[in-house]
Amino acid sequence: MRSSSPPLAPPPAIVAQERHAWRWVPPACLGVALAALLPLLGLDGWPFNHEGFSVFERAEAFRRAYAAGDFFPLWTPFCHNGHGSPWPFFYHRLFTTLSGGLAWVLGSAFRGVQLALLLGLLAGALGMAAVARRLGASPRLQVLAAFLLCFSPYAYLDWLVRGAAAELSAMMLYPWLLWACLRLRDEGRGGWSVGLALAAMFYAHMVMFLYAFFTLAVALGFMRARWGWRSTLAATGQAALVVLVLCAPYALLMVRLEKHFNPGALGAWTPDREYVPLARYLWDRKFHWGKQWEGITPEIGRALSIGLLVLGGVRLASRGDTRSRGPAWGLLLGSAAIYAVLQLPVSAPFYRAVPFARLLQFPWRLVAFLTPLLVLVLCMLVEDTAARDGWKRRLSWAVVGLTVFTGLWFGWRATHPRYPVASRSEIESELAALDRPWSGNEYLPRAAVEAGVPPPAAFLSHEGCEKVEAEPREALLGALHFGRITLSVSAPRGCTVRFNQFQTPFLAAEADTPARFVTTEAGTLEVQLPAGEHRVILRRRGLFELLSRHLRPGA
Repeated sequence: MRSSSPPLAPPPAIVAQERHAWRWVPPACLGVALAALLPLLGLDGWPFNHEGFSVFERAEAFRRAYAAGDFFPLWTPFCHNGHGSPWPFFYHRLFTTLSGGLAWVLGSAFRGVQLALLLGLLAGALGMAAVARRLGASPRLQVLAAFLLCFSPYAYLDWLVRGAAAELSAMMLYPWLLWACLRLRDEGRGGWSVGLALAAMFYAHMVMFLYAFFTLAVALGFMRARWGWRSTLAATGQAALVVLVLCAPYALLMVRLEKHFNPGALGAWTPDREYVPLARYLWDRKFHWGKQWEGITPEIGRALSIGLLVLGGVRLASRGDTRSRGPAWGLLLGSAAIYAVLQLPVSAPFYRAVPFARLLQFPWRLVAFLTPLLVLVLCMLVEDTAARDGWKRRLSWAVVGLTVFTGLWFGWRATHPRYPVASRSEIESELAALDRPWSGNEYLPRAAVEAGVPPPAAFLSHEGCEKVEAEPREALLGALHFGRITLSVSAPRGCTVRFNQFQTPFLAAEADTPARFVTTEAGTLEVQLPAGEHRVILRRRGLFELLSRHLRPGA
């Protein structure tokens, strides 16, 4: 096994000084996250965005699930004209789990989403500070890294313009993956940390999770060069084991169940047809922050681009020993180069040939990873240039001042929109009559795609029954998030009970007497009962039951 000699331990006084300096970094990161979001926390509503009220509707659906005792919801009855949807299972669930839980505690989906956004930005800020610290940056530059991530154009694009809270979650988790990958190289261990970071990214955004493996591949290459094959394979095995245990059953179940629904609706966008000009990444004149919510911008930040160009040029022109920084530069620049190339037309063969690569839909989504990488590169350039004397030191801090000033100015413009804002009362009115999000109809059963979504109907109805009692009783009054509904039916001449939820693998119906279970032309469930007294159970299947039914051999 190859390894480098360990560095000499710093004196205790220096260690104590570093620990003292680190204490104010987390509160500063909280301040950064709060400042990025603060103007909208006092707004009595939410700006128009690509997703409409979807982020609030998802939180409300999970809030209702938690209130009903379902803490891992897979199905919601509040969608598609009240006929239900499996989007809680198929859609990226990490942010919705957090925002829904906070909504349940606070009693408000609106506030739950706001607090979840704050916590997401805080996680990203702390992650950037942790990576910068591992790279040897001073506490000030650790906070600068956190600031530049939270105030980056793409972060605002995700949560403010696109309403893409799931993708924002992946962006904020990516620094923690970088931290774990740097630990692989520095210490020759840490596969468990890599696995946990990847598992969190899987539930944050499953497509971005796939593309995070490029960073891991680069890190493993540097790890092998320093620590040899044995340590590298051990760390790879640890990471793989964590991901397989925490994610593989869920992913396989998704693959098995998607045949019942309409995932082809997502094929409308493919990466090889969604490239944007390179100039827009550096200086986008087509998107006007604060004035519009339609459209997108892949800009990484003008001050960031200028800082990288200026300090990068100074660094290349300078002579000095860079070997101690070599592996860190390699990980950051190698990963950044991969994600940059994947946003250029030259990458089209990759998207056409590699399975699942087309799920990315938009190549510019990778700016979510490119931004933290370039921010860290800039912080390293500032650290190296500031260590020199004279004009180079002054130039480095001038770049810092430029990035902070432009970041604050940009954040102010972005969070003071001059386009329509939906009032809070309008949002809460929509949530009270919850029937969304429909997304791109990818969660519709195939029968409903062909016949069209049926019109609204009573949650439970019957024909010819003399008496129907339900437990819980609220099921006869309207839709509710249910685990099990038990019907006691009296039918002297036989009757029909209609359960107006789409008949899918997520739901099950049982009767204690012979009954005929029919899927109607609308795709909903109808239970035809003979004469007599009957007990009918309508229930939602849980994750472990679905796994046992659909992952066993021969299923």
